[in-house]
Amino acid sequence: MTPRFMLVVAVVVSAAITHAQDPDAQSPLQIDLKVGGAAYAVSSQGTCLAQPYGTLYEVPAQQWSARHRDGGRYANLAFWRVQKAGDLFNLGVLIGPTLHKVSTVKVAGKGEPHGQGTVTFAPKGAGGTFTIDATADTGARITGTITCGAFTKPAEDNG
Repeated sequence: MTPRFMLVVAVVVSAAITHAQDPDAQSPLQIDLKVGGAAYAVSSQGTCLAQPYGTLYEVPAQQWSARHRDGGRYANLAFWRVQKAGDLFNLGVLIGPTLHKVSTVKVAGKGEPHGQGTVTFAPKGAGGTFTIDATADTGARITGTITCGAFTKPAEDNG
């Protein structure tokens, strides 16, 4: 398991904790989600990353991610196209005091699913759109899209 993968999982789990400034490049990001009836809509800068040759629990996988934070809101999506296992994702959305989590990650006997749902990914140019239809561990339905204008490679690990 790479340090970058562990960081992405840790970000979803600890979304309510204040993070240091994001070391990764910022890209145009548009979020249009409904979370249990509440709107999470933004058109701003965010972090959109792609790793074409990565792993998920030591299984070959492509990975894309998108994250945004402002005020009392936070959204983080990590999406994997896993060799011989299909598409898997982690999604964390913080609105006010409530963190809504969904994870379909279960590979090689590892991972702990929360909630249920699907995310589809449609690449377009240097970016792409994720379409979400899920139910979080809180019972809230999460639907909508996250669109990245461009994906960049993650900042280099420091260790």
